[in-house]
Amino acid sequence: MITKKYELNWIFQAPEAILACKILKCRKKSYLVFGGHDKNLYIMNSELAIIDSVEFDGWVRCIYTRDIDGDGCDEVITGTGDGNFLVLKFDEYKNQFKAIKHYITDGKVLCCYAEDLTRNGRLELILGGDNKKLIIFENLQSEQPKFIQYYDSWITACCCGILKLPKMNKPIMGLVIGTKHGKLQLIQLTDDGLNILWERFLDSKINDIKIADVKNNGKNEIIVCSDDYHIKILDSEGKKLRYLKIPKGRPLTSLIEDIDGDRSKEIIIGGADGTLWIYQNNELNSTSFSLKWSTKIKTSIKDMCSIAKDKDSLRQIIFGGYDRAIRNIADFEWGKKPILEIPKSISLPKVDINNKEELKSLPTNIEGFIEEHLTTNTYENLDLLVQNLTKLGYKHDIIKDKIKKLKEDNQLIKKSATLDIWTYIPEEEQELISSREKKIKDSKEKDLKSTEIIKEEIDDGKSEIKSEIKEKVEKEKDENKGEERIEKIFQTADDKRAVINSPKEPESKNLKDIIIQILTEEEYVYSKSDLINLVVQKGFNEEEINSKINQLNDDDIITYSRSKPRGWTLVS
Repeated sequence: MITKKYELNWIFQAPEAILACKILKCRKKSYLVFGGHDKNLYIMNSELAIIDSVEFDGWVRCIYTRDIDGDGCDEVITGTGDGNFLVLKFDEYKNQFKAIKHYITDGKVLCCYAEDLTRNGRLELILGGDNKKLIIFENLQSEQPKFIQYYDSWITACCCGILKLPKMNKPIMGLVIGTKHGKLQLIQLTDDGLNILWERFLDSKINDIKIADVKNNGKNEIIVCSDDYHIKILDSEGKKLRYLKIPKGRPLTSLIEDIDGDRSKEIIIGGADGTLWIYQNNELNSTSFSLKWSTKIKTSIKDMCSIAKDKDSLRQIIFGGYDRAIRNIADFEWGKKPILEIPKSISLPKVDINNKEELKSLPTNIEGFIEEHLTTNTYENLDLLVQNLTKLGYKHDIIKDKIKKLKEDNQLIKKSATLDIWTYIPEEEQELISSREKKIKDSKEKDLKSTEIIKEEIDDGKSEIKSEIKEKVEKEKDENKGEERIEKIFQTADDKRAVINSPKEPESKNLKDIIIQILTEEEYVYSKSDLINLVVQKGFNEEEINSKINQLNDDDIITYSRSKPRGWTLVS
C-alpha cells in the first residue's frame, strides 16, 4: 500500500530556468519573488498572477528578502551573473518595484544577505561571488563598501544567524561564509572591525549554508550543503555533529522549516538530480535524523522557500529549478504528529530598525542608465556618455556593445531640428512615437498645402485688384493719385503675405509657465527632445528651452519618470 506523503498544491510555468526564489512579506500579504535565466526579477501574488517585473543585465543568481527600512514591507536584495548588486523596494499600492541601491562589482554575485551584524538598527548588506571577494556595506545608504575581504576561491554561500559560542558569555549575530574550495568561516562585525572567529575546511565546494536549531535544544547549528554529497551539521564552533550522506545528486540548496507541525524543524534539501529530500528529527537534543520522504523532478532544484499564513498554520514548500516550473507542496502529516517541547531558542535583545531615509529610484540595467543620462543631460558626443557609464562600474566593451545595439534598433538616434544631440527612445514607445511623428508630418504637410493655397489666392487677388485699379485710374484725371493708390493696395497684399509666412511669436514670455502648461495637458512627455519640440511650437528657441528644462528638473518642479508610464512629468 502506497502512503501519501505530500500534497501538490500548484505548479507555475516560468519563462525560463529558475535560479532563485524567496517570499516577500508586505504588511498582511505575502508575495513570491523569483528570477533566473531570462534576466528578469518577477513578483507574483497569491492568485499566481505576475504583478510586476524588473529587467537586469545578467541572470538573477541570488535573492534575499528583508525589511531594511522598518516600514513593514520587505525589500529585495538581489545579485546577478554580470556583477550587479541591487536593492529593490516594492510599492504595494502601485504594485511596482523601484531600485534604491545599485552597485557593480567585477564578477558573478553568488550570495547576498542583509542583517544587523553590528546591532545598531541599520542592516549591513553582504555579497560574495566568483571575484573571490566578500563585500560588506555598512548600511543601505553607503555608496561604497566598508569591508572587502579577499579569498583564494569563490564565495559561494553566506548566511547570518544567532550563535552561542562556549567561550563567549553572550550569543552573537554571526556571518558564516563558504567557498568553492570548502573553506567555512564565522565572522563577527564589531566597532573594532571585521573579526574571523574560526575557520574550518570541509574538503569540498560549499553550495549553501543555513543557521537554525535542528538538534531541538534551543541553540542554533550550522547546516552546510557540500558538493561531496553530504549535508554537514556543525555546532557553533564549526565542529562536526552529524553528516548525512545523500544517496544521489549533489545537495545544492536547503530550507530549514517545521513542515509537519510538531515544532521540530525539518532539513529540506534540493538536489542536482532533481530530488527533494526531507529529513526529520523527532527527539530532543539529538542528531537522530532520518529520511521522512522524498520526491523527484526531471532537472536540478536551484532554490527553495516556504510560506504560511502565520506561525501556527500549514507551511508550504516552494521550489524551482532548471525545468522552468515552480512547485508548491505541503507535507501530508501536518498536525498529526505529537508536539515536541523544545527549549526556548536563544535570542538577542531587539533593536529597532533605524533606516527610514527616502532614497531616489535608480535604473536596474545599463539601458536604464543610458536612458537616464540622455533624458536628463545633453550629449553631442557619445564618448562622454561612455566615460560616465564606466565610472558607474560598467566595462567599456559592454557599454559599446549596448550603444551599438540601441543604434541598430533605432532606440538611440540624433533627433533635433537645430541641436546635434543624442536621444534615447524606449522600445515599448517606439510604435507610439512613430505614430505621433506621422501625425505631426501629416499635419505639417496639410499646413504647407494650406499656406500654398492662401499664397496663390493672394497673388491672384493682387492681380485682379491691379486690373480693377488700372481701369478706375484710366477714368480719373489725376494720374499721380491713381499710381499712389495702386502702390498702397500692392503694399497691403504684401503685408498679408508677410503675416502668413512669418514665424509665430511666443504665446507667453514666461517659458516656465509654458513647460508646466504642456506637462499639465500631456501628463507625460516621452523624451526631452519631444518636450523641446512641443515648446518650440510656442515660439521659443531650443537652447533656451533645454536650459529651462534642466533648471526646472534641478528645482524638483519637473522630473523624468522611469516607471510606466515613462516620460517627463510634473513632480506631484
